[in-house]
Amino acid sequence: MEGRTYKTDDWYNTPSTILDAIPRRLHLQADHPLTITRKLIESRFPHYTTHNDLFPVVTTAQNFDSLGFPLDHVGRSQTDTYYINKDTVLRTHTSAHQADTFQKNESAGYLISADVYRRDEIDRSHYPVFHQMEGARTWDRQQAGRAGKSVAEVIWEDVEKLPKHDIAVEDPNPPFHIERNPLQSRHAP
Repeated sequence: MEGRTYKTDDWYNTPSTILDAIPRRLHLQADHPLTITRKLIESRFPHYTTHNDLFPVVTTAQNFDSLGFPLDHVGRSQTDTYYINKDTVLRTHTSAHQADTFQKNESAGYLISADVYRRDEIDRSHYPVFHQMEGARTWDRQQAGRAGKSVAEVIWEDVEKLPKHDIAVEDPNPPFHIERNPLQSRHAP
């Protein structure tokens, strides 16, 4: 894959059609709607480090273990994830890079955009290759304390600085529906 070699084993289940999608990187193509959206979001967080070219092959430790996925989690199954070998997968989410990004500690905040891969059946809301973007920020308790504030106060000040808009976002197919997909009793919309 793009000059990188991986040993395969009996866990290998990634078809060539999926491997052929790896070099596309739609979120990096000029004038693509994903790129336009990504750049708009990045412009709102100018002090965050951006990661847009992370390679999609990751270890199961990065994709599952670092995020606390139990060994019996359905996402680990060969029916849900593209495996290169028992210990190597195509990332199923951008969070596969989360622990590594936090450990690098390049800035207080980061944004990751990338293509992700899941063994989904194709329907109106599922396709085996799609894109995600995530961001995270850390705050320093000692720095907040030196400013005479709690870390919660500093966080809320930062939340208030986020750009405001009057755009109404509506989803004609919400993730819950009173009949088709009701909320569980312990969940709220």
